[in-house]
Amino acid sequence: MSLTNSLFEAAELRRRMRETGIGYAGVQGAWWLPATAPAVLPLTKHAELTEAAHAMFALLDVVGTHYGTALGDAGGLNYLLNYKVPPDLQAQHSRQPVLSLRPDFQLSDDGVWATELEICPSAQGYAHAMQLGYGLAPDLVPEVANLVKKRKKRAFVFICTHEWSEFLWEQLAFCRALAQYGVQGYVHLSIPIATLAEQVKTGKCWQPPIFGVPHKPAQWHDDILARLREESFEPYVLADLAELNPNETVCFRFGYFDCFSAALNQQMRDFEQNGAIFLNPASFVYENKAVMAALHLPMVQKGLEELKNNDLFSAISRCIPETRVLCAQPNEFTAASIAPEQLARERADWVLKFAGFDRGNQAWGGRSLQIGLRHSDATWREIVARYADLPFPVVAQRMSPSRQIDIHFYDANNQPQILCGGTSRLRAFMFRADADSPAAIAGVHLTVSGGTMQVSESSDAVQAPIVFA
Repeated sequence: MSLTNSLFEAAELRRRMRETGIGYAGVQGAWWLPATAPAVLPLTKHAELTEAAHAMFALLDVVGTHYGTALGDAGGLNYLLNYKVPPDLQAQHSRQPVLSLRPDFQLSDDGVWATELEICPSAQGYAHAMQLGYGLAPDLVPEVANLVKKRKKRAFVFICTHEWSEFLWEQLAFCRALAQYGVQGYVHLSIPIATLAEQVKTGKCWQPPIFGVPHKPAQWHDDILARLREESFEPYVLADLAELNPNETVCFRFGYFDCFSAALNQQMRDFEQNGAIFLNPASFVYENKAVMAALHLPMVQKGLEELKNNDLFSAISRCIPETRVLCAQPNEFTAASIAPEQLARERADWVLKFAGFDRGNQAWGGRSLQIGLRHSDATWREIVARYADLPFPVVAQRMSPSRQIDIHFYDANNQPQILCGGTSRLRAFMFRADADSPAAIAGVHLTVSGGTMQVSESSDAVQAPIVFA
C-alpha cells in the first residue's frame, strides 16, 4: 500500500469510528491505536467462546442460587464470597440471573483462558464503532436491542458511576445506535451532568494522567455540555431514574457497588424489585473475583454436574485458570484458598490482584496486578504479605501463558506500523435473554499491548474487531 493510500485508509477508518460519537474523557473518536484490518480467528474459536459463555453462566447460576442459603453455608460458599467484603454490601444479593458479562480472555495454544469475569464492563460503544469503522455487520447493538424486545421492554439504561465518567461518550453513542433498532437508550449518571461538567471545567476530574491516557493529546475537548449539543446526545441523558417505568426497562449497572452511594444502590434494588431487568443483577457476589475460586468448592462442582449438561464443570475448567483467595489462616473454604507460604514458594506460577471492594477503583484495568515473574523472591514475599493483610479480598491466579502476536496498526500520524510480539487480550460480550436461553456472543475484539503483560485499553494499545472465518 502506498503512503498516500495508507493515510487515506487510516483517516477514513478514524472518521467512521468518530462519526458514531465515541470518545474517552476529552478524546473524540478512537483513543487507541487502530489495527489496519480486523483480526481473523477460526470458527472453532467462536465455538469455544460460545461453550465458555454457556459454562460461565451456569457457574454464576449455581453460585447465585446457593449463596446465602443453608447449603451455601454448609458448603463454604457463603464464607468464601463474604470474606473481607464490607458487611453493608453482603446484604445486596439479587436472585435475578446474570444475563450479560464480558470476560477477558488470554489466547493460548491450548485454548482461551478467562482471567476476569467482568460483570460491569465498558467498551460497548467502542466495540460497535470498530465494527462500523471496518465495514463489518454490527452484532452487539442488535443483540442488546433484541434482548430488550424479548423481555417485552421498551427502554435500555446505563446506570453509571461518576467515578468512571470518562466512558460517558461511548455509552451515549451506544444509546444513539440502539434507536436505529427501535429501542430508547439512556445514560443515567450518579451525579447531575451539569455537576460533572463543572468538575471537569475546574480541573477536579478528567485530568491526565488517567486510566489509559498518560497525557492530553493535541486535540482535547472536555466541554461536556458543548459536546452533548454537538453530538445531539441530549435525548439520551436521563436526569432521574424515577422518570422510567421499571416494568418497561432493561438496565446495565456500570460501576461496582462501592462506586455508588447508598441511596442510588437502594434505588437500583427498588427498581429491580419493581420489575426492571438488570443485565448484571444488583448482587455483590458477581463482582467479587472470588467467584472464580468457587469452582474449587465441592458443592459448586456438584451443582454444575446436576445441571442438564454434565460436561459443564469440564468446560469451565478448560477456560478459567486456577484461582484461589489469598488467606493467611486455615478457614472454612480451604479448598478455594491459598496460603501466603505456598504463594511465596511458587513465585513464578502465580499472579495476584484485588478481588474487589478496595474503595479505590484498583480492582480493574490491571491496576492491582502483581506478577510473580516480575519480582525477586524478596519483593514477591513482601507483596504477598502486604496483600494478605489488606482489609478486602485478594485472589491469586495461576499464571496462564498468553500467545505473543504481531499486529499491524496505524500510529497517531496515520502511518502504518507493526507491533511485534505483543501480549493480547480477547474480549467478548456474552448475553442470554433468561436463565433458560442459549448464550450468544457479540462485539468480540482484540487488545494488544507491547512490552507488558498488563494489557488494557489505552492510548498506546492496538485494538481490532474480530472476524471469525
